[in-house]
Amino acid sequence: MDKQYHYLSGQKQEGPVSFDVALALIQIGKINATTLIWHTELTDWTPAANLQEFSTRFAASQPPAPPAVPVPAPAPAPVPVYYAAPPAPATNGGGVWPMVKWLAIGIVCVALVYGYNMIQVQNAQHEKPSSTKPFAKTVEKTRQELEMDNPADYIHLRYQQRQNLLNVMVFDVYLSSSAKKVVYRNVKVEAICFDGDDAVVGRIRGELGRLAPGQVQQIEMRGKRPKFTDRYEVVVMDMDVEDADEIGGLFGTGN
Repeated sequence: MDKQYHYLSGQKQEGPVSFDVALALIQIGKINATTLIWHTELTDWTPAANLQEFSTRFAASQPPAPPAVPVPAPAPAPVPVYYAAPPAPATNGGGVWPMVKWLAIGIVCVALVYGYNMIQVQNAQHEKPSSTKPFAKTVEKTRQELEMDNPADYIHLRYQQRQNLLNVMVFDVYLSSSAKKVVYRNVKVEAICFDGDDAVVGRIRGELGRLAPGQVQQIEMRGKRPKFTDRYEVVVMDMDVEDADEIGGLFGTGN
């Protein structure tokens, strides 16, 4: 009995077909050398070219190898040609002058920027409310009597506030005293920074060593403007009070 062949076409199993039909399928390309074939004498699927009865069919169908094409020898590399560089144009004795010119321009620009930053873009004057007007009259209380009150009530404060373009706040604080019989020492002044909700967001501090009757003393306080600052309040935070009997009248009342 002739062998009956099964073959795989893609993922589909075809057959069984006879040997003559298998040869016809090889001729029309339905079965090629790698097509898997099986018949009852095989233990597993086998490529058609590996079966003895078909191997000569595929060997005969393969075209002969093409003749070797001669590879041309590489062309010689071009020889570089060098030319002399043209002479540099004359500079007419420029030398270091361009460098000096640009250095001078840079110095001028820095000076202009620094000067512009120091321009005051805000300038407001404030005066601390008090029960007594500065220098309207002097207070004849002793140190013990002042300490029974609030000694800061007899220190009068006004200030000018300015801010430069570097966001630095400058407070020019002017202090005077209407207490004739005492001298204030180590007067601590503070600019309290508030936001729009009246919450404290920062402080800028300064200190004055000595404030005698009839004097006007100035403190300059500088500090970076805190974020979200909406307003400032400058107040006297602390001080030391000493008797001034030995210098009473020396400075006058300041009227």
